[in-house]
Amino acid sequence: MGFLRGPGWAITPTRSFCHREPMLAPSEQQQPAAGLKLIAPIVVLACGHMLSNLVRTLPAVSIDLIAADLQVNAASVGSLAGAYYFAFAAGQIPLGVALDRFSVRTVSIALLLATVIGCGFAALARTPLEFCLGQMLLGGLIAAADNPL
Repeated sequence: MGFLRGPGWAITPTRSFCHREPMLAPSEQQQPAAGLKLIAPIVVLACGHMLSNLVRTLPAVSIDLIAADLQVNAASVGSLAGAYYFAFAAGQIPLGVALDRFSVRTVSIALLLATVIGCGFAALARTPLEFCLGQMLLGGLIAAADNPL
């Protein structure tokens, strides 16, 4: 038994009676995961931006603890933390090339995952050189979190 069509309605046969349901154009059909597809990337990029702000301000907030751990004065920790900004600025051009060559999703996810490794490296630093390298690593990797487009 085929479908009976009326203006704007499709009549579909069921077990004992015909059920009328509105016909929707393909563009009008609802997609249940459409909201998730819109919200998920925004949440991921917002978390990346929050991580960027955390990494940027954490040395300033805990400068006395870092200075005690590295056995240097507070001015030296400030200079070492400044390496983050130099690496952040230097990472902008390679980031732009990567965003042009690959998709935003791929680049952002890869760099955010690598940022976790960079955070671990900076947290486990025992010498001023290791801390400086950790800050440079974080600055270069987290550049995508602040400038995803």
